[in-house]
Amino acid sequence: MSTSNEPIPVLARQFDPLLRELMAFSLVQKEERADGVSWVLTPTAQRRLSELDHPIPEASSMFVVGHRCDGCREHTVTRRVGDQLLCARCQALPEHRAAG
Repeated sequence: MSTSNEPIPVLARQFDPLLRELMAFSLVQKEERADGVSWVLTPTAQRRLSELDHPIPEASSMFVVGHRCDGCREHTVTRRVGDQLLCARCQALPEHRAAG
């Protein structure tokens, strides 16, 4: 990492709030080295990143609020299962388990 007095590009400055939060929450550690200063994620932060390193859930695993269940017609929280919006109770029914 360079520690020179070169100007910081505007795009890089957009990360300043995030970088300050990493420091404020002690998620990075400053390491003095012969070639300068280096910042490293703490073991806790690295472990959490590893836990989060998976694909974002598909739309089928997201909840939908404000719709009626296509199975029981109850106005409740639903989840897309195939081409239907189903509540948790209807998703558990055998006829809907194969569709999800």
